[in-house]
Amino acid sequence: GWISLQWAGTIDNFERDEVVRRRRSGAGDARASLVSDEDEGPWSQPLPLGVYRVTGDSAAVGKNGRGQDLGSSTKQLPLYDAPDSESNIVDFLVCNQCLEVVETQVSLMKRKDNRDRILSNTEGKHVVRARCMVPVILSPLSVENFVGGNEFAPVVPQRKFRSGWITISEGKKSVTASPIPVGAYIVTTKDPLLSCDSNSKIKSILPSGSCMEVDATRIEFEEKEEMMQCRHCSRESMYHTVAVRALIASGGYVTLFVVSVGVSGTHGSLCACGRLVQQTYAEPVPLGMYRLTRSTLLTRGSVHKTQAIAHLEMNAFVRVMETRVEGGCVRGRVYVNFSGGNVPGQEGDSRRTESLVGWVSLFEPPSFSWAELVSEVAT
Repeated sequence: GWISLQWAGTIDNFERDEVVRRRRSGAGDARASLVSDEDEGPWSQPLPLGVYRVTGDSAAVGKNGRGQDLGSSTKQLPLYDAPDSESNIVDFLVCNQCLEVVETQVSLMKRKDNRDRILSNTEGKHVVRARCMVPVILSPLSVENFVGGNEFAPVVPQRKFRSGWITISEGKKSVTASPIPVGAYIVTTKDPLLSCDSNSKIKSILPSGSCMEVDATRIEFEEKEEMMQCRHCSRESMYHTVAVRALIASGGYVTLFVVSVGVSGTHGSLCACGRLVQQTYAEPVPLGMYRLTRSTLLTRGSVHKTQAIAHLEMNAFVRVMETRVEGGCVRGRVYVNFSGGNVPGQEGDSRRTESLVGWVSLFEPPSFSWAELVSEVAT
């Protein structure tokens, strides 16, 4: 059958506005509630391609309250050789290991007995499988890296992307992979961050504390081994590394972070304390619940000059679902609930709808802000 994905066209969609107005005016009508897609949407979104990070059991929360440390999970994510395979495992991926997803599909895992025989060709469980490229360093003595006649050639590890399929699942206790978020980022390194084109020519210089908008991500091998310090135990060592690079809206590619990569799987990528080693240059603006620290306008679109649809007073709470950068300012697509006295001074306004979706300004580096984070949503 068919489902609605989202409204088409620009933000000034007359048909959408009429449907939303009719939906809100008939909020008390039981028949109106049966039409689930008569609101601003979107009602679904695709699984993005790009860089993903393996995420582990959320029950193992680190000291900072944001989940596990790099590579500290005992559970691992299987990498299969085919989208419908459940037994042919190519490798195991550890928590916080990075990979690049290039394709997704829904596969039917057919029911099997204890002897791995298929019981039914039509019955089973549907799962989301993603074809991914996993960066590994192959040992010069490995079967994959052996070339006959070159026994006396220099022994040099080879960089390679290993292809396979992983399961994208939901659930707090499952080991899966989550995409590196796109949207607004803040430069966190002390030194300026360089934006370069495909020929490594500098396009722009982003100072520390500035903001940028990430459109897409990819993985690249670094040319040489790098001396890196573990932020957990402060040990320094040489590692093979990969860089997670981002295409930004202003043009060019920047490096978000660099992480250690191992020799055939995880061997050689972990510090002596058992964790992956990472160096971060920019971090995403977190999604979640924000409290307004000053009054601002709720606008229809992400650009400042779009139509204002509400005036929000200080201390109102908004839920940020998406971020962008417009004119050097971080803007957030927010959900505002006007019920229960969330918006000060609006309780007696009978013209006010129960909720609205729009865009507000969150902050403008280096120091001016309209809102502060109250609770972050795990990504």
